[in-house]
Amino acid sequence: MTLGELFAAWQDEATILDALIGLEDLALLARLEQVAAKEGCDLASAVRETVGRFIEEADDETWLTLPGRLGKADDPAKAGLKLMLEYGLDQSGRT
Repeated sequence: MTLGELFAAWQDEATILDALIGLEDLALLARLEQVAAKEGCDLASAVRETVGRFIEEADDETWLTLPGRLGKADDPAKAGLKLMLEYGLDQSGRT
């Protein structure tokens, strides 16, 4: 699945959870579960919110990092989603 296909199916909770599991990053999953518990929402909603934070708040340098990561990755969708989630989580800790 490409990043574009993931975003096209963004309202499908199963698609989001499958993508999240596909990242194979238990620490990232645990951080997202903490956000979901803190916000009183489900995991898919926490993922949407976190990616939204990247889209709304990332600076030019961070946006320029994205195509570089995508170009070097074996699975660009995973690399892009992971970057967005890590950034969004890092920013949520600052607010």
